[in-house]
Amino acid sequence: MRKKELQQLLIEAPYDALVLTSEISRRYAAGFHSTAGAVYLSARQAVFFTDFRYVEAARAAVTDFEVREIGGGKSYTAAINELIEQDGVKKVALEDRTLTYAEYTAWASALHAAAVRLEDGVERLRICKEDDEVEKIVAAQRIAEQAFEEVLNDIRAGATEKEIAARLTYLMLHYGAENMSFDPIVVSGANSSKPHGVPTEKQIAAGDFVTTAALNKSGVIKVQAQKVGGDTTLSKIVKMVREAGASKAPIQKLADKIAGVFVPAVVAVALLTFVIWLLVDGAFLPEHCVTYSISVLVISCPCALGLATPVAIMTATGRGASLGVLYKDAENLQRLGEVNCVLLDKTATLTVGKPSVCDVETFGRDVGEVLSIAAGIEEHSNHPLA
Repeated sequence: MRKKELQQLLIEAPYDALVLTSEISRRYAAGFHSTAGAVYLSARQAVFFTDFRYVEAARAAVTDFEVREIGGGKSYTAAINELIEQDGVKKVALEDRTLTYAEYTAWASALHAAAVRLEDGVERLRICKEDDEVEKIVAAQRIAEQAFEEVLNDIRAGATEKEIAARLTYLMLHYGAENMSFDPIVVSGANSSKPHGVPTEKQIAAGDFVTTAALNKSGVIKVQAQKVGGDTTLSKIVKMVREAGASKAPIQKLADKIAGVFVPAVVAVALLTFVIWLLVDGAFLPEHCVTYSISVLVISCPCALGLATPVAIMTATGRGASLGVLYKDAENLQRLGEVNCVLLDKTATLTVGKPSVCDVETFGRDVGEVLSIAAGIEEHSNHPLA
């Protein structure tokens, strides 16, 4: 988020507040992508306005700005004018590089403060990219290169620009949707399934929030990433698995208590052995007092007692994760040993996850024709059954 950098502009420039209305500037300021919205920033307040389609996702993703919903017939300019009056703003800066002349003049005439040009303030800040932004740019470039490389095979005599453009659009969507590690919001399309991969009849529409690993059951949908990195559902699952491996089971806590008493006792016995043999020999003979005391330490040290449980937990969680079984923590893993009956709440839990066509029934129709129709329907689908 760029709240501090933008507030620095208020200190350096001769205006009291910023109003960002273009899509690219809103995304830069608040870190949230939406087709509708506005950003108001002053020394006292930082507010991100959006409509009902994005407000829930914005409140979950935007941290530096207060998210407010525009509704009840109120316009963006009316909502911002309320803040201008509250802050006593005299001059407000508007973008002039990312707005058309008509848009700029419309905003300038509607606001209750003198409008001044922001010039290249936001653009200058956007030029500086952080490491995660560079990684996203590189990833997008790889997707584009992969799509362009494959679309070259479709350029042939008789192919139209419209066909090539449609193919390129499909490939960009296809490769961009592979192995998604972000939580997106739906831009267009319908139908989906829950993260466990079992198709449902749930309908989704533009503005709905879907999670990482959700599968599209039919048709094509376009999504915008809202959460990336550690904020995604997938990352939280990975974090849960790591925490499960580091957690302590009740039996391990008991072993730690025993080791906490046993270790000092062993050290005390080893020291006592050293003293006894020192007295028995009447002189310092390392082959007796040192050797026997070390033998007591080596033989009686409770290393196995302290290491057995955590090693078992790490092995079990790692093996379970490789088989698709996740444990919330070590306590639940220990309690699993007492389970004698398991109820499965849905289908596809015990399946391999690699469906294959074993036969084709056409009910009197030509097999080739049916397969051709099915292939056309599934062309834009990334569903495992497609």
